[in-house]
Amino acid sequence: MTCVEAMTEIIYGIKPVLSALKADPSGIKEILISRKQTDPLTSQLISEARKYRIKCVTVPRKALTKRAGTDKHQGVLAMVKEYRYADLETILEAANSTFPPLMVALDEIQDPRNLGAIIRCVNAFGGQGVILPKDRSVSVSPTVAKTSAGALSFTPVVKVTNLVNTLKKLKESGFWILGLDTGAEKSLYELDLTVPLVVVVGSESKGMRRLVKESCDFLARIPMLGEIDSLNASAATAVTLSEVLRQRISRGSAK
Repeated sequence: MTCVEAMTEIIYGIKPVLSALKADPSGIKEILISRKQTDPLTSQLISEARKYRIKCVTVPRKALTKRAGTDKHQGVLAMVKEYRYADLETILEAANSTFPPLMVALDEIQDPRNLGAIIRCVNAFGGQGVILPKDRSVSVSPTVAKTSAGALSFTPVVKVTNLVNTLKKLKESGFWILGLDTGAEKSLYELDLTVPLVVVVGSESKGMRRLVKESCDFLARIPMLGEIDSLNASAATAVTLSEVLRQRISRGSAK
């Protein structure tokens, strides 16, 4: 059902590296720095690294850019142990410790920035994890880690062989499956989102595949008034999870 793979070997950006250091210092091999060490965040990073005896090396900015493959590294890059996906059982255990649980399943999302932003949303709005199909989907990468702004270090990501079968298993575990669909009859704001919930978000270009859509218990659209009739995957996820949290807070079920 699940797939555990190694994907990421670097994380860059001051906040993602700090978050990774706080979440799992044993996963960091070395930190490369090209920014002023008198900067408060850099000083904090170095201090945290020293606590765990992690080597910090000062390098020229050009060398850091070459290693990162981008100049948007903010002068900090961590060499990390390869990223390992969580398994579905682990994410279910975490979800079951929170009531009502919340997860997001992504159907063939291709843009790493969308994935990173969605991981950030899931963490911010109290979700327990993100589920990806093994094939035809973006994987965790340095760009995903950077865009998540540190949330990747605290938010499990699962890769599954068959998303439809996984949704079926989640139903059997007590979850309701909500699919986002611009053509749905009901609005997001007409539904009770305080139940144990998995939100399914389709690909940027095609939306959900037919079998995935048919696996949902209900579909919902996000009401819009402007000339644009759709949002990208991460924006739609943010709107949806915000409404989930609003309902749960108003009914006293958010923890």
